[in-house]
Amino acid sequence: MTEKNNITLACIELEFKSSLKHCAQLIPLTRWHSIPEKTGLHTHVSKYGLAVARTGEILFHKAFLATESRNQLRATMRHELTHFCVGLEHNHDKVFKRVCNWFSDDVQVPQSEIDAITGHIKFKWQIKAHMAGGETVELGGVHRKTKIYTHYPCPKKGAFMSIKGVRVERFEFIEAGS
Repeated sequence: MTEKNNITLACIELEFKSSLKHCAQLIPLTRWHSIPEKTGLHTHVSKYGLAVARTGEILFHKAFLATESRNQLRATMRHELTHFCVGLEHNHDKVFKRVCNWFSDDVQVPQSEIDAITGHIKFKWQIKAHMAGGETVELGGVHRKTKIYTHYPCPKKGAFMSIKGVRVERFEFIEAGS
C-alpha cells in the first residue's frame, strides 16, 4: 500500500459530494429530515461514522485515513446520509434499512477493506456470524459483548437475523489478539 493512494480528508469531502448527489437523485433533498453540510473525523471506539444532525456533520473514524478502503468509505457515507434523510429517530429500523439499501445498492465492500480499517482500531473482541449452510462471516471488532449477540437467537419465535438474505445461526466472540 502506498501512502499516495490512502484516503485523505480531501477524498472524504469528494465522496461526500458524490454520495450526496447520488442519494439526492433517489430522494430529493426537500424530502430529507435534515441536510448534511460537512464532514470531519472522530475517534469513537466503535463507530465507522457518525451522523450529527445538530451540526450537520458526518464524522468518520480517523482509521479511514490510513487505508485505501474507498468502498467502505462510500458505504459508511451512504449509511450516515440515510440517517440525515430519514431522521435519527428511525435509528436502524425498517424505514432506515429500506432507504439505506436503496442508497447503497451499488456498493460492494470487500472484506479486505473492512480488515484494513479495523486493523487500525483497537477492539477487545472480533465477532463472527455462523450462517445457515456453514459459511462464516467476519463482522469486525466490538468493544463489548452485547445481548443481541450473546443471547441469540432471541427467545421470540421467528426472530432471526440475516446477512444478504442468509440466516445467522449463531455469533462467536474471539478475543482480539488471540
